[in-house]
Amino acid sequence: MIRQRIFYDGALLITIIHENLDSGIENRYFEEVEEIGSVEMRFIEEYIDEIGEISYDEVLQGFICNQHKKNPYYSFSTYFREFIKEEKELIKNNQLTIDLLEFKHICHLVKEKTGFDLEANPYSISNTLVFSPTRISCRCFEFKGEIDGIEVNGLNAECITLIKLKFNDLVRETYVIHGEKCKVLPKHEWISLDVEVYDKGRIVFASYDLSLMKRINISMGVVSKQKEVQLKTSTKKINVKSISNMPISVGNSTDSKLTNYLEFEQNLKRVLESDERKDLYFLGKNEAEKAFDIFENIADYDCDELWIFDPYFINYSISGGINKLRDILKILIKNQSVKKYIVFESNENENAHQLDDFISKIFDDEMKNIRKVFGNLNLEFSGTSEHFHDRFFFFKKANQITGYIIGTSLNSFGENYSTLVKLKSKDAELILNKMNLEIVKNKINQNAIL
Repeated sequence: MIRQRIFYDGALLITIIHENLDSGIENRYFEEVEEIGSVEMRFIEEYIDEIGEISYDEVLQGFICNQHKKNPYYSFSTYFREFIKEEKELIKNNQLTIDLLEFKHICHLVKEKTGFDLEANPYSISNTLVFSPTRISCRCFEFKGEIDGIEVNGLNAECITLIKLKFNDLVRETYVIHGEKCKVLPKHEWISLDVEVYDKGRIVFASYDLSLMKRINISMGVVSKQKEVQLKTSTKKINVKSISNMPISVGNSTDSKLTNYLEFEQNLKRVLESDERKDLYFLGKNEAEKAFDIFENIADYDCDELWIFDPYFINYSISGGINKLRDILKILIKNQSVKKYIVFESNENENAHQLDDFISKIFDDEMKNIRKVFGNLNLEFSGTSEHFHDRFFFFKKANQITGYIIGTSLNSFGENYSTLVKLKSKDAELILNKMNLEIVKNKINQNAIL
């Protein structure tokens, strides 16, 4: 076994133990020190024969696929045990006791050294995590024209492999294969696949929504469909991605302490995320680059729907022109799992083809390629005949609505003095409902779903 420990200012911050990954490194010992401000962080990696005694209050255990936020491996699924300590270094009353930027630096170091995403799992601080990965991997290979074959390696004679080939949301082919050899030659073109492997009735490998875009990386376990795009009017690069979540598998225990633990962790995650977003942003002249940073930040909101009301959204007679609008759209569509609605003002008598003209210009080769990879952009444009002035962002998740009012159109934010201000939750809900009722309902004269 390999044990990795990280110490912060002399206190043990986290312990991670990897089983089944120690072949040929029985004499392994490595130690490194890094300074974060005035505080010393120490990383120790060493070979151990046995786990030994662990002090803990609760245990969380189960199986996780390689996309799961607790999985430190890129390619392997794994069983894990997390030995939970209720007393946490750096956390008190569900709040960080250190600066957020310092915490992010710590998380970056932990991920760099161990592969574990502490920022996504802040309540793993002070815990010991034991991972037992299964050495099963999946790869794609060129087969026939646009059709790729699939091969799963690392199986044994007792394994049962389930493969589901999908074209967008359509399941085109399914396979159930017994034994150690698993090579599939599909009959139809496919875009993504789900793979599960069982050994004697016990799941030992799972990966979901693997896509053609990552056929060269599929054995490296890319977590979801994604494509990196370069913005035209900025030096920024955006990862357009489709996020798939797998719920954590908890063992037999239904102890309410574990439920509370997971709830506390989610609450702290939300606090950390909300701390990154201010209630008010103010931009002066020629600060378009900062505007892109702000758009990217709020585009990462954890939500099911994003609503944008901007009367001049599709107007590209601006600084940066059509390229700037493409860049804004690339940022807004970066999370393909979120449904985006954009409402703009449309005078059908003046220009009945205004939206069609905009779409024809917005779709350069890169935008077309993004849509080809993901099947659609999960984006809907609606032109309303009702005149409105103010611009808004709304984020909907279940019954919760978060809103921002912006002092100018999105395409000119950062060109001159303007603000983006967060609304109170009740106000956001009231405004969105009123705008949908009076601006959207029965007032749409141009519509397109992309």
